[in-house]
Amino acid sequence: RTMSEAKWTDAQLAAIRYRGKGLLLSAAAGSGKTATLTERIVSMLTDPDSGAEISRMLCVTYTRAAAAELRDRIGQKLRGALAENPHNAKITRQLYDLGRARITTIHSYCLEVLRSHAPELGLPAGFAIAEEADVKNLSNQVMTDVLSDLFDQGEDWFITLADTLAGARNEASLDDALLKLAKAMTSAGMDV
Repeated sequence: RTMSEAKWTDAQLAAIRYRGKGLLLSAAAGSGKTATLTERIVSMLTDPDSGAEISRMLCVTYTRAAAAELRDRIGQKLRGALAENPHNAKITRQLYDLGRARITTIHSYCLEVLRSHAPELGLPAGFAIAEEADVKNLSNQVMTDVLSDLFDQGEDWFITLADTLAGARNEASLDDALLKLAKAMTSAGMDV
């Protein structure tokens, strides 16, 4: 759909037409965020009076799939615009630069920033982000070690807590109960 064919909401049109330096689109799944962002970017890139360049934009999404979809949609729209105007050097350049455009996830972008400033942040040069499975294994091991120590100390407060949360003096069920509690608290935005 072209912008004239689309039935944009007032909020979507405002986002598409906005020409400030930064824009945050936040809406429910299926509400047209990707279509709106695609239309906004392509309208800027194809405007002969705009100095917009895909190589100078940063598009951040939450998932890899959303980043890939955004890149694909921009490519499709740019190819359509080039088909209508085959000698347009600006559109040709945008298509050429699309493969290197910074259309990424928030996690990848933050990792890029951390890596580029590792020395100033006191991070080792070869630091890595732990995989989710590794984090889970490490959490489980730390929980097991801490609970073993607490069971060995045998303090009344801890035995009462263990019985209350796990229903028995069983480290495995207490591990699970405490890890679930920590996850729920973290999901709710509480510090654990």
